[in-house]
Amino acid sequence: MKLTNQADGAATARVRVRVQYGRQKAFHPCPEAPNPQPVDVPPGRTVITDPARCSVPREPVPYAYQGVGWVVPANANAGSYELSPTAHVHPDRTIWKPDLL
Repeated sequence: MKLTNQADGAATARVRVRVQYGRQKAFHPCPEAPNPQPVDVPPGRTVITDPARCSVPREPVPYAYQGVGWVVPANANAGSYELSPTAHVHPDRTIWKPDLL
């Protein structure tokens, strides 16, 4: 997940980030990061979450996956999310499509 703080002042964005994946029209928690994690994003900077925190073993049958990132202000209970392009993961290859779940 790529987070950008577009502020040009001295305000560091303090947010909580939950990275999940979508498969079979449902969101699933990432095994290594099941709970929201606090992240500080300095003004004018970009932070990228660690991709290793949301990986799952390849299945013996094809599945379509999407990454989903939830961003919630540090002092709030609700926020917004974005979906990645769809990855159609086969046992021997991955085909990327910009489809939604």
